[in-house]
Amino acid sequence: MNEIIKSLIDAFQELPGIGEKSAERIVFYLLEGLENRVNYFLERLKEVKERIKKCSVCNNFTDKDPCEICSDEKRDNILMIVPSAKEVYTFEKIGEYKGRYYVLGGLISPLENIYPDDLKLNGLFKILEEKKVKEIILAIPPVIEGEVTMNYLLLNLKKYNLKITRFRSGIPVGTSFEYIDDYTLRDILKNREVLDLNG
Repeated sequence: MNEIIKSLIDAFQELPGIGEKSAERIVFYLLEGLENRVNYFLERLKEVKERIKKCSVCNNFTDKDPCEICSDEKRDNILMIVPSAKEVYTFEKIGEYKGRYYVLGGLISPLENIYPDDLKLNGLFKILEEKKVKEIILAIPPVIEGEVTMNYLLLNLKKYNLKITRFRSGIPVGTSFEYIDDYTLRDILKNREVLDLNG
């Protein structure tokens, strides 16, 4: 096989969920419409590289700062804490949640060299100190790293004396939100449990 084509197939395999066969299909799809398809993807990637940044308030990806969600005064004073911008996209897509978000930038995982100090908590504390939040939703997936992260967050959030909730049920252990259907996501949003920080 041509080394240039093979290197492109290898590059696509670096993407999550893309195996060798999928990478081959993508590459040959691009090659078969070389001029238009390649240029289209190059233009989109260039646009992302040049315009997308992180919101200075919530850490979500945006082309405006603050992002459209943080700038929307009609949003409820509820703050959903999520591990990554991917969860913001997931919950926004179903159109049920009308609050704001805060992106942690990951979950505590010593095996992946992610420690508590690596989480972007200073921005979160700044939002909470402004006393504009009436409820915090801990939208943390039910994985081991998620439990560790949630416990660490609870220790740090206790002093703010706010209503803190999490999703009651409906998420299989070890599953991330992106793999959950819209109906279940709407259900878990409505059925949240209040955490007792004094218990």
